[in-house]
Amino acid sequence: MLSINIIGIVVASLVAFLLAWIDGANNAGNSLGTLIGAKALPLRRALIIAGVAEFVGGVLYGGFISETILRKVVNPAAFNPISYAVGLTIAMFITFLLILAVTRRRIPFSITQTLIGVLTGFSLGNTGGRATNLALVSGLLGLWIVLPILGIVAGLLSYKLYEFFIGFKKPWMTVILVVTYFNIFVVSTVLLLTPPTGLEYYWYVLIATVLAVFNAIPIYSLIKAAGATRKLELDTGRIFPPEALALSSGMIAFTHGAHDVANSAAPLTGVIAALSLNSTPEEGLTVNPFALLLCSGGLSAGIITWGLRVARTIGEEITVLNNDSAFIANFSASVTTLFLTRMGLPSSMTGLVLGSVAGVGLAKGVGNVNLRLVIRILWYWYLGFALAFVAGLATGLALTIL
Repeated sequence: MLSINIIGIVVASLVAFLLAWIDGANNAGNSLGTLIGAKALPLRRALIIAGVAEFVGGVLYGGFISETILRKVVNPAAFNPISYAVGLTIAMFITFLLILAVTRRRIPFSITQTLIGVLTGFSLGNTGGRATNLALVSGLLGLWIVLPILGIVAGLLSYKLYEFFIGFKKPWMTVILVVTYFNIFVVSTVLLLTPPTGLEYYWYVLIATVLAVFNAIPIYSLIKAAGATRKLELDTGRIFPPEALALSSGMIAFTHGAHDVANSAAPLTGVIAALSLNSTPEEGLTVNPFALLLCSGGLSAGIITWGLRVARTIGEEITVLNNDSAFIANFSASVTTLFLTRMGLPSSMTGLVLGSVAGVGLAKGVGNVNLRLVIRILWYWYLGFALAFVAGLATGLALTIL
């Protein structure tokens, strides 16, 4: 007969997979949205690229992005192992239900924001606040409020820089533009994914720079050849080839997988540790390999099976995108995420991608942006944490009574 602990781990694993699945389905817009909006690739190929990139990113780098959820938001030592495991499982399930609801409405949302809201409410309800890091949560809440605004500013400024370069209407200036943008994108992605392995920071700068130089050579050749055959299509605003946009979207999917897999893998790891070892997670606990593989698969499955629903909102309904504006939106979101991460501030690529796409549209004129939709999304964005917090609080109070 199966023990109650094993049943608990099985149930938590199922819930974690569901959370990872809806995470992939909703946040597919981070990488797929701009790719679909620009119509750079057939839908099936775009889904496969994003799904594979999410899975690889989650498996290779997901183990480094779990400490905040496992230990910093709430103190595991304040709970007994059973309460901790039950609380994490319920928090994942509530988060799944909330994200499922907004995904059905085609609204891009932050899974991390929702999960932390539920965990904070649960901790306050169950322990009276002694286990909750209120200073951290307050700081995160303040950051989440301004994230979409930062994305809008970054997208607007990046597109204005792009317009400045193409205003020269000279092929060599365009080559400089493309190589510069793409190399900064590569450097940003590499530095963003740097795990805490103990190497000095300048080593990662060197690695990223070398990679940027190597990818600059084929890009330069590609743009030079394009300039000789079709004059770079400067008048139509199509400088970045579809391949560059596809690669940039794949890199964003890789980054998202590396960061967001912790939303489900970290709580599942906490449940496994609590129920198998009969103790709450201690300092230095790493993400369980099974949890990492399961949840990375869930992210990938979510993108492939239901990712188009929200991706179309970002790519087609906020503003009109072509290869160039889509690439610049990706670029803006990636670089802004890098700066925030290197400052030690957890960010949400969903908010930044949404803001960057809107910013690119605003750079072309207010009439080019669906402001009503943007305001509606922001309303959900700001209301989401409050709803998650209340749901978690009610659950925590209910468990104290039971």
